[in-house]
Amino acid sequence: MFHLKIKVNFRSLVLNLLVLVYASNLPAQSWTIMSVGIGERPSISVDARDKVHIGYLFEDFDGYVEYVTIDNGTINTERFAEGGYYYGPVAIALDATGSPGIVLHDHDTEDEVYYYRTNGIWVEEQVPSDNHDGWDNSLVYDNQGNLHTASVDPAKGLEYAFRDASGWTKESLNTERFSYSGSTSIVTDGANQPHIAFHNGSNSRLQYASRSAGQWTIADIDTRSIYGDITMDNSGQFFVVYLKTVEGSTFEVKMARLQGSNWIQETVDTLFNVGGPARHSVSIDVDADDNLHISYCDQGIVKYARKTSNNWSVDVVVEESGTPGRIAGLSDLALDSNADPHITYYLLPTDVRYAHKKFDNTPVDNDNDGFTNDVDCDDNDPNIHPGATEIPNNNVDENCDGVIEISTFAVSGQFVDRDGRGIANVIVSSDDGSVGPVMSDNDGRWNLEVENPVILSFDKADNAANGLSSVDLILTRNHILQRTVLSAEAQIAADANQNGSLSVSDIVIITNVLLERINNFPGGKSWIFQPATLTIDPTSSANSFMITGIKLGDTNGNADPQSN
Repeated sequence: MFHLKIKVNFRSLVLNLLVLVYASNLPAQSWTIMSVGIGERPSISVDARDKVHIGYLFEDFDGYVEYVTIDNGTINTERFAEGGYYYGPVAIALDATGSPGIVLHDHDTEDEVYYYRTNGIWVEEQVPSDNHDGWDNSLVYDNQGNLHTASVDPAKGLEYAFRDASGWTKESLNTERFSYSGSTSIVTDGANQPHIAFHNGSNSRLQYASRSAGQWTIADIDTRSIYGDITMDNSGQFFVVYLKTVEGSTFEVKMARLQGSNWIQETVDTLFNVGGPARHSVSIDVDADDNLHISYCDQGIVKYARKTSNNWSVDVVVEESGTPGRIAGLSDLALDSNADPHITYYLLPTDVRYAHKKFDNTPVDNDNDGFTNDVDCDDNDPNIHPGATEIPNNNVDENCDGVIEISTFAVSGQFVDRDGRGIANVIVSSDDGSVGPVMSDNDGRWNLEVENPVILSFDKADNAANGLSSVDLILTRNHILQRTVLSAEAQIAADANQNGSLSVSDIVIITNVLLERINNFPGGKSWIFQPATLTIDPTSSANSFMITGIKLGDTNGNADPQSN
């Protein structure tokens, strides 16, 4: 890619003046907000001592990268790279010792570059690659201290890099080719396996990549969605916050959690002015109690939301007047040891901002049930609290013990033919696969346990010719010619095509099965059951059922119910 480099010596001076002009126009709105430097595309992290770490850059042909710490209100700034053409968003993470690492794109080498601080000295490493890559970076240190990064190569799509004591390894995930127009976000699980949320610009999908046993699996999180940020809670469950297109510059703020192999989405808020030069509008973190916290923004507003007791509360960090506003469309969030939020964003053209709010965490009893929200698992429902009566099978933990009570309901039945003989080897299963299958015994009896309402259906694999003879053909023909009238059960048996009436077509089908010209009846069933299905309700007293089975084609009812 060709880049035209033109230096403008007075640009920094002009931008500094602009920041001074605009900085006084921003209301604090109960958040502590300060300007921390002249730059763009910042990222934030907080260490175990609640010391804040921010990385940002100044994008220019003669740019720089700076690292800021904020400790008890004291700001310290280090410029550790300068004179290069750097591109963000910057991504910052802290290792187990609280030492920072930063990744970004180096326009001069067209690679991903990694900076880390050791013994007070910054070290630069180019992440090896043959392509123009390393865009939209993200990074994480695993519990062994090894580094994992995700980034975009416009020629290959999503890339993953790993660094341990032996050096770097990098691999392409073989996604579709897409440009650096979205974002990546990476976390590692307890086994140090990487999990990545990324925007696939080739198909406008937010996707999830995970690796196990050296193999990558990629699945959709949502369509028409961008800017995903991923986190994992203390139980190992994954959550992603992102933006989903509504229309034009209007986007929904969505949160999705991974349940099994499916992502369950919920809407948190709506933004109306999404755009601008940044590409990391949303950020997510989780506290020690597994409460979710997110920050998000458009060009006119920065917001913060946290989810406790299954409810989202939303707070405005800063709102910018004017259209479209000076917020660059980037926010990054980190939590301290008290679960208080720390957010970084920047104002156009190059004013890096830091916002912090200390919440009053005094326990409250919102639903007046006698239990405060530090022990009440849903403080907006007075029927849910420690010691409450559990209602089984409703997927709700009423007593807040972390266990959803499930009680089983015994169901039994018997399959019999027209003469009352037990039908063996009938398969009983539920339509949704949650129950069974079980098989009836030689007396036609069966039983099973259910937890929730379910629909049971029945099937019996059998020789289609079981019970068929010329007598059945004669009886069926005589009924059609109105010489005799078959019983209701015999008419069901004679209705070989199951269309609700008897005709010559049924005689033809029975003949073909009898002569083994075909090996089954239309629809693939040899037996018809009445009723065809059972709806089981665990709250009902009905738990034992008699079901009649009728062998297709067997008009005179002499089929062997024990056959299979």
